[in-house]
Parts: sequence; C-alpha cells; structure tokens
Amino acid sequence: MILTLVVAAFLAAAPAASAELAPPDTLSLAWLERQVEARNPGLAASRAAAGQAAARARTSGALEDPGVRMMAAPQSFGSGPPDAGYRVEVTQWFTPFGQRGLERRAAAADAGAASQDAAGARLDLLRATREAFFDYYLVSRSLENNAEQSALMDQFRRVALSRYSAGTGEQQDPLTAELEIAELEHHERQLESERRVIIGRINALLHRDPAASLPPAPRVLEIPAAADTARDSIATRGGWPGVAAADARVAAAESRLALAGRQRLPRLELGWSYDRAMAEPQWRSMGIVALNLPLWFGRLADAEDEARFGVSRAEAERAAAADEAARHVQQSTAELEEAGHEVEVIEREMVPTSARALAAARASFESGRGSFLALLDIARRAAGTRLELEAARVRRARAWAAAQQAVVADRSEAEVRP
Repeated sequence: MILTLVVAAFLAAAPAASAELAPPDTLSLAWLERQVEARNPGLAASRAAAGQAAARARTSGALEDPGVRMMAAPQSFGSGPPDAGYRVEVTQWFTPFGQRGLERRAAAADAGAASQDAAGARLDLLRATREAFFDYYLVSRSLENNAEQSALMDQFRRVALSRYSAGTGEQQDPLTAELEIAELEHHERQLESERRVIIGRINALLHRDPAASLPPAPRVLEIPAAADTARDSIATRGGWPGVAAADARVAAAESRLALAGRQRLPRLELGWSYDRAMAEPQWRSMGIVALNLPLWFGRLADAEDEARFGVSRAEAERAAAADEAARHVQQSTAELEEAGHEVEVIEREMVPTSARALAAARASFESGRGSFLALLDIARRAAGTRLELEAARVRRARAWAAAQQAVVADRSEAEVRP
C-alpha cells in the first residue's frame, strides 16, 4: 500500500517537473537560474556532501558498541547442564573526560563547513549561469548586428552599381561592397560557431544534451540593480560562505587539538561477567572495571603537534579567505561603477553621433559627392559602436554578477530581467 502511494505521488509530480523544464518563448535569466539550481548535478553533489557531513555529525561522539564475550568448556557439557562450564562477559567503554563531546563539536563544525561550501558552490554556479546567459545575449546581438550590416552593405552595393552604370562611380565601389558582404558572411559563420559553444555551456549547466535548442535571447538587457556592498549588509545576509566555512574549519581544528590533549587521559571500561564454571555460586557473578594506559607519550605528542599545525593552517586559510572576499567586493564594486559609466558614455554620445555620421555619409555618397570608401569606413564604425554598446552592457552585467556573488545576494533582491 505504501509503495503504491509513493509511486502515485511520483507520477503525479512528473508532469509538473516536465512543464517546469519547458523553456519560455524568450530565454530569461530568472528561469535559467531556477532550472540550473534544480538540475545541475554538481550543485546536487555539493548539497549531498553537506547532508553526508550532517549525518556523520549526528553519529560522532556516540558510545561504542558494547562487547560480549562467551567462553565454554565443551567437555563439560557431556555430563549434563548442572556441570556445564561456560563464561559470559558484557563490557562497555566510556570516555569520562569529555572526549565524546569534543568529537561531536568537531564533526558539527565540519558539517557547518560543508554546508557553507554548498552555499558557496551555489553562488559560483549562479555566477557561471549568469555569465553564460550574458554571453548568449551578446552573441545573439552580434549576429543581429552582423545581419543589419550585411543588409546595409547590400543596399550600398546596389547604389554603387547604379552609379557605376550611370558613369558617375568607380568600378571598385560595387566590388568593395561585395568583398565586405563576403567578409560579413564569414563572420556570421564564426558567430554561429561561438553561439553553438555557448549553447553547449548552458545545456551542460542544465544537465541536458549539449546540442539541445534554446529559445532566443532577450532583445534588451536591463540595467541591473546595484548590490549593497556594505559590510554590515553582508553580515546581515549571512556573511561570505567561504569565510564562514573557514571559521567552521577553525572551530573543528580547535576541537581536534583539545581532543588530542585528552588522549593522554585513560578510557574507562565497565562490565559484568558470569562464570558458571566457578564452584562457589557467590563467585560466579563479578563486576569489571578496566582502564587503558596511554603510556606512549611520543605518539601522543606527535598527534598533538599534528592537531596544532591543523589549527594554524585553518586560521591562516580563514585570514586568506577574508582577504579574498574583501578584495572581491572592492574589485567588483569598482568594475560595476566603471562599466556603468562606459555604458552611459557610449549610449548617450557615441551611438547617436555615429548614426548621424552614417546618415550624412550615405546621403553624400548617394548624391554623388562622397566616396564609397569613406562611407564604408563610417558604416563599419557605426556598426562597431552599436556592438560596443552591447558589449559594455554585458561587461556591466558581468560586474553585477561578480558583485552579487561577493555580497551573497539572492536573485530575488536584484536581477537582470529581459
């Protein structure tokens, strides 16, 4: 009955999962992030490792299994039960000086570090997803720009042919236009190859066939919201996972150092035995108390040195993680500000100016006053400026992604939305 209910629940949930996987008409970053988080096997492995460490922590410091020992004299059983000789012992080891508590604390700290590692892996995966999405957007805009430039060159070629036929233009003008069109066709093939590579990256993040199709990229990449890089804000969000994981490893190393020192103290064994072979009934049942003797001081001292170096290493790694996190915040903030300024300059000044220059050069050429080479040079610059604007927008989005990773921001707080 239980198995039937489980199978029915699985089958009921399957269509919903399939529907969720169906991509939208236009690829969006929010949809892509959700799918990658749900399907990426690397992130699933990190989360499973965190769960494994948590399960290990729950068993650490537990009492060892009790020992049972049975001995018998086989020849005594032939004379009947009253004369049978056997002995039974039940013993249990105890660590009365806090060793089990230290083991639990070390394992719990390891579990905390694994959990923070999983959180860091999620942030790394989100950044890789965002960068792949931005690359997909840029190559799509590059193909679009290349197609617009090809159509414009075809118009120029027809005008150059008309002028040459009328005797007002040079023969080299339509030939130059045809050469430019051929170069644009070659560039289109290169862009298509790059696009297939990026699609393969995205599908790998989604755990899909690398050749599976994706919906088109959005036409506009919105300005991302600026991340709050104040330390107090970062602390409120939960801090940097890398630093938190390093803190947990320091705590684990300190617990292991204390535990190494407690190994100089004896363990206690308590038990009970019943010896049927004893003739006196009052001597058959006996209690057991035993201690181990930690006398090999060299081995114990080496174990303490190992644990002490482990603490030093963990503390140094924590300091390095904190330095790297602070550097990451400062660098990503500076890059985001610079990229925003670059987008503003290109969008406000360079693109309109290049469009006006192209319109003037085209009018001059079509009226017979300007040269085709001058028109071609200005057309190339205008196309390059438009593409540079898209590249600057992507650089700004990449800087935003780095800042989001640095401040441990959730995607619900700031997104790049199509």
